Amino acid sequence: MMLGALLPHLQPETVETRDLINSVVTTQPDQALPATFPKNCCIYFNRIGRSLEKIELIEWLPGSPINQTVLTSAIRKRLVLVHRETCEAMQAERLPDQSNL
Repeated sequence: MMLGALLPHLQPETVETRDLINSVVTTQPDQALPATFPKNCCIYFNRIGRSLEKIELIEWLPGSPINQTVLTSAIRKRLVLVHRETCEAMQAERLPDQSNL
């Protein structure tokens, strides 16, 4: 069942969030994630689709002629790795520079 069918009058924030998630999921491996997407949210993709097998996928809007966004195990893994890299980079920024010691 589509979100629009459940909630016929979506708030602008809901539409914006949906579109942003769709753009994150459809980002190609050689492309950067949308700048407006908080990379620390990628961890939530670890919970969604965790049990997906290689041949399985999740369609965000099944049957939609205009939105064919799907989550596969490969896409999920890439997003989880983005989260890990982001956390590692943030941790490195917080650590003091040890080269001066």
